[in-house]
Amino acid sequence: MPYSTSREHFEEFAEQALEKLPEEFKKHFSNIAIIIEDLPAAEETETLGVARKSLLGIFRGAGYPHKGGLF
Repeated sequence: MPYSTSREHFEEFAEQALEKLPEEFKKHFSNIAIIIEDLPAAEETETLGVARKSLLGIFRGAGYPHKGGLF
């Protein structure tokens, strides 16, 4: 069953989650953008084979192991 919440409530959750991260991880957030959209693009979900309303997030970019890791 898809989860639904208001954009404002979701933004609050995201801010709280970021604030609660340990400092050892926060210091690595200098080049990370978190973008909140109402729904993912139809092309994204078609490529992934999932319903638009069931997808909660998409990571784009190179993971830290490919950038030399966190530490």
